[in-house]
Amino acid sequence: MTRRGPVYVQGSTSNTDYFLVGVTGANSTSGSYHLYKAYNGSGSANTTGVRFNGSTGILYGAAWNDYAEYRKTKTEIEPGRCVHEVGDDTLELSTKRLERGCEIVSDTFGFAIGKTDKCQTPVAASGRVLVYVYEGREAAAAHIGYPVCSGPNGTVSIMTEEEEEKYPSRIIGTISAVPEYKTWGECDIEVNNRVWIRIR
Repeated sequence: MTRRGPVYVQGSTSNTDYFLVGVTGANSTSGSYHLYKAYNGSGSANTTGVRFNGSTGILYGAAWNDYAEYRKTKTEIEPGRCVHEVGDDTLELSTKRLERGCEIVSDTFGFAIGKTDKCQTPVAASGRVLVYVYEGREAAAAHIGYPVCSGPNGTVSIMTEEEEEKYPSRIIGTISAVPEYKTWGECDIEVNNRVWIRIR
């Protein structure tokens, strides 16, 4: 079946924002479907939106770096900070090294689940996320691939090989990259001296 033209679905009550579903390819089975935001029905195919490939059955997500889960925190916590489980289904800022049950507050996620009126803090569940490193950027650059654990004031701290062996459950992720750019992504997320880690 040949499909021509986009399909518009109203996305707000102001009648100015729409989701635009674009179709490329000859038919619905081999075509590539795009879901992205457009204004007043305008816009072109956006590869950073959600895309479904009809021939392979693969769903491609937004071009962001992690998958997040919304959680409840006792206070507002900035992205890039390490938080730990309190035990009552809330999270709070880490205060020391090697705390259990730690996660990272994210502002680089492409998908998220669990948002409610009480769960407003996105934490990275998988992928890569920007974090503040206790030992600093230079130390992080010298330890690419090394594991990190919680650190003081919501930072992450580089683990020694002995700590990695003794406390594997305390590993949050591994250092992936130390970016030189000041902003990242289409929304110009401030890097603010953070580094990338890959969540484990």
